[in-house]
Amino acid sequence: MPRRRPRVTAAASLVTLTAAAVLAAPAAAAVTLGPPLTTQANVTGGCTPAIVFVAPGLPGAPSCTMLGADPSGQWTMQTPRGQWVITRARIRAGAASGPMVFTIIRGTRSQASPGGGAAGIICCTVPVESQVVTPTAGTVSQFAVRLPVKNTVDVVNGEPIETVDYLAISTLGPATSPPVFQGPGAGQTSYIAPAIRAGQERLSDGTSFTPSTPLIQGDYEPDADGDGFGDETQDSCATDPAIRAAPVARAAQCRAPASTGAPGPATGTGTQGASSPGLAGLPATLRRVTPGRRSVALPVACPAATGASCTGTVSARTTRRIGRARLALTSKRFTAKAGRTVNVRLLLPASLRRALARGRAIGIEVTVRQKTPAAGTTTARVTLRRR
Repeated sequence: MPRRRPRVTAAASLVTLTAAAVLAAPAAAAVTLGPPLTTQANVTGGCTPAIVFVAPGLPGAPSCTMLGADPSGQWTMQTPRGQWVITRARIRAGAASGPMVFTIIRGTRSQASPGGGAAGIICCTVPVESQVVTPTAGTVSQFAVRLPVKNTVDVVNGEPIETVDYLAISTLGPATSPPVFQGPGAGQTSYIAPAIRAGQERLSDGTSFTPSTPLIQGDYEPDADGDGFGDETQDSCATDPAIRAAPVARAAQCRAPASTGAPGPATGTGTQGASSPGLAGLPATLRRVTPGRRSVALPVACPAATGASCTGTVSARTTRRIGRARLALTSKRFTAKAGRTVNVRLLLPASLRRALARGRAIGIEVTVRQKTPAAGTTTARVTLRRR
């Protein structure tokens, strides 16, 4: 009988990753994470030979996303504790290079889950990915990126929720040789096929049969003010999220020494740019209207620095399952003039309204995706409560 691709649960997939030792980064200092790029990528063909055995006659994987772990703890692709921005990413490409993106894989879990450990893990979502790159075949290529990542614990409705990001690589074509080394001394590679893209949510498919290592690295800079810019080379004021890629005269208002590096470009899908809109004045707890109303109004601000109107969409979903699944609120388009704030009203699913009517506090994650004048994404978590 032909051998089928193994499937594992999301929790089982991340056990391998979280079990690896985390390389601690010095406080307020950049760090490079990922395996050494001294070995050659030796996988030929597309994704299929890199990730799983497929019997003759069965379809292969047209694209794939891969992230690695080192059981010995010598390297990691897991974000250190805190908020960071990957400002540069490197890759050792295989013999047949092609279009790829650096992908951030996010896993979340409740630290209050019975049994601890990997219990309660939800994986995988992609909050952000880089611009599409085509590295030079057979050698190491470096790219400037801006990928906000984090490893944090947020309290939602009194429950500690851990969010951990991992750096991964996605090949986008069947003819591209994955940047993977297979052989003695290699680590472990978890994969998703076809590739998972920004804004998507999927389960991990499993772990490669053969010991293998994705040959990618990232340079992580601290993000003290959480503005999505690396403090050392991209942020003109690391202590004030309102002063980022700002003119020198305005950056001088920052009390801390400003970086002399040029601000990095807002590259990639889902990155948070200087002109990205945000949730204006939204309190940590948003008191909901009385039960029976069908929507919630969210204030979205368009920064005055854009000089043009902001357009995009607002969407939201519950941070925890209600019934059997996390619920999505209806998304809605918005237009806001520069320097102005608009209220965007999202409809609440009936089951969420019933939960609110019972007096439950419901956490939601709100995503604002801007299309013009520049692409960007911001997210925030708020709590809906019955009055």
